[in-house]
Amino acid sequence: MCGLIGFAIAPRASELYWERLSHDTKRVGAPYISNQSPYGTAIRIAEGQGHIGAWWIVVRVAAAAGYLLFALAPFWFTPHSVGPREYGFH
Repeated sequence: MCGLIGFAIAPRASELYWERLSHDTKRVGAPYISNQSPYGTAIRIAEGQGHIGAWWIVVRVAAAAGYLLFALAPFWFTPHSVGPREYGFH
């Protein structure tokens, strides 16, 4: 809605922004704007890819384990008083 209001007020400026400037990452001045992945974040925190060591594998394994725990927790922590038709590991 705000984009449409801006186009109604200043159509040429809106056209310039949406056709050219919104896709130009160089105007932001940040060299990392295109890599917003967790690995890219780790590279920025460690100040370079050369400083990323084997600990990155540990971080990935811990993230995967956390995801599995989050996904499987409802199966393990269900109440056991409903009866035989309840879901979960017993």
